[in-house]
Amino acid sequence: MAPCFAKPRICRIPTSSPPIKAHQRQIESESDPHLRSCKALVASQIDASDGEIGPVQGLLVDEESRAIRYRVVSTSNWWLGHWYQPAQRLSRVRTVTGSGAPRTLYPQRGMLGNMHDQTLPQPLRVLTVNIHKGFSAFNRRFVLHELREAVRAVGSDLVFLQEVEGSSGPAGAANIGAQYEFLADEIWHDHAYGRNAVAAGQDHGNAVLSRLPVLRSFNHDLSLPGVEPRGLLHCVLARPGGQPELHVMCVHLGLSEAHRRHQLARLCEAVQHSVPADAPLVVAGDFNDWRLRADALLAPCGLIEVFRHAQGRHARSFPARMPVLRLDRIYVRGAVAHRPLQLPLQPWARLSDHAPLAAEIELPELP
Repeated sequence: MAPCFAKPRICRIPTSSPPIKAHQRQIESESDPHLRSCKALVASQIDASDGEIGPVQGLLVDEESRAIRYRVVSTSNWWLGHWYQPAQRLSRVRTVTGSGAPRTLYPQRGMLGNMHDQTLPQPLRVLTVNIHKGFSAFNRRFVLHELREAVRAVGSDLVFLQEVEGSSGPAGAANIGAQYEFLADEIWHDHAYGRNAVAAGQDHGNAVLSRLPVLRSFNHDLSLPGVEPRGLLHCVLARPGGQPELHVMCVHLGLSEAHRRHQLARLCEAVQHSVPADAPLVVAGDFNDWRLRADALLAPCGLIEVFRHAQGRHARSFPARMPVLRLDRIYVRGAVAHRPLQLPLQPWARLSDHAPLAAEIELPELP
């Protein structure tokens, strides 16, 4: 597929295509329920449990395999821009062939609605993003509302947030309250926050939003004297069916390489002393590791970076509009399998100074 955050290649099908013939619909309904023609996929409407999202306007196609990876959905009815719905996330398909026909329902994990009572599917979808305290690059606009919809659209089970405010936020956002609670809303019922710094009456730090129950959380202080405070938020999550607990760590490291070296050593210590050797672990966040030194320092504690393992190099994530530097990471230990997910450049390029990273991780299960 195209490199991470490359401009999507969209295959557009004219919406004026003739209606699908009855015998074609019958053949499709009797075969694989996920097998549909391009015309059928584009002639459809995407709904959520609490309202209409919008029509499908195109398809993102893998240039090598010709497989459909995403449907491009116009979200102008409720959010400016488009939503890129992963093709493999379909659970039911119905096709719209004319006016008055039933609209398509594509239940999207993590999109809209209550997920807390659902059985957690495999693999686990993870998203990490530095939200820049809810502002776009250079603090031009307060975009937390748009950011919430973008985070929802990825359909993640776990969301790792950095530079998130834990109190009322700026004057223009006084009614929002804690930003991590605003982003979690009714989607992620469990969340944890680790305060790293307080300035001008406002605090900010790291947060984890989770579909899994948060059993306990600890905020490790990684700060060094005389520099901006940094922290590591460690959460222990319960998995369904009596499976082993999942440990997750959300981090935001310093700008100086000497500081990062010290903080990475502290991270390794936390892993070795606080995480059982046989427990699955996910560590994600803004590592500020533009010199690419973190992997070697984290190897002793068994951490593997998802993007580098799959693609031979880390994902570019900064600046968001034209990513050049490879600052953000998703590390795993004790996972059965893992793979990076490609996210579109938009709308993320206008929502923060960092682009997000996403991955799917398959965890081990007891027999």
